[in-house]
Amino acid sequence: MSRARRAAAGARPAAQRGGSTVSNHFGTAGSNGRFRLVALDIDDTLLGPDKQLSPRDVAAVRRCREAGIEVILATGRTRQTALPVARAIADDLPMICTTGGVTYDGAGRVLRRLPVPLAVAQFILGEMRAAGVRARVDAGDVIYYTKDPSDNAYVLPGVVDPDLADRLAAPPDQIIIWGEAECRWVIRHCSYLDGAVQLLVLPSYDDPQVIHI
Repeated sequence: MSRARRAAAGARPAAQRGGSTVSNHFGTAGSNGRFRLVALDIDDTLLGPDKQLSPRDVAAVRRCREAGIEVILATGRTRQTALPVARAIADDLPMICTTGGVTYDGAGRVLRRLPVPLAVAQFILGEMRAAGVRARVDAGDVIYYTKDPSDNAYVLPGVVDPDLADRLAAPPDQIIIWGEAECRWVIRHCSYLDGAVQLLVLPSYDDPQVIHI
């Protein structure tokens, strides 16, 4: 099943300049009437390099909501790892998690789930294991890694299972690959699966650093 994936261009460089820019863009959104909906990423957007949520940005997002502007978190995180950020802003923020894999309403109910088909996920993970390519697999609220992920700047708490390809019992919400060599392997060996799954290559196919499946 194909999944629509979207990436916010330019978010990472802005964050690397010393903090997020949410308040700069939307600090007066409530007064100009130009916005009906704001979708915000978490890492490198709401959270800067220090992984902290600034009071200024929280205030800006709350002003948007008070002005009747819908605010949605759109993130590659699972709901469980996105909740602390969401709850710091409001108790009822809708969320699009796992890079579009699962959409939740403000009460946490699943509105849509578009998982990676189980057979496809098992095949991809098996091929990656044979080639020595590492991956992160999000399955519900559990994050799995097929190898030690400690070199990943965006690592989240999870379970390391090198044989996940054999033990995965349900369709996962997404598979993430990081590192240029690993990403180029996936592009060479898995692009033909587009249609069964979609490969979101960031920042580009010419300079692949992260792939979301």
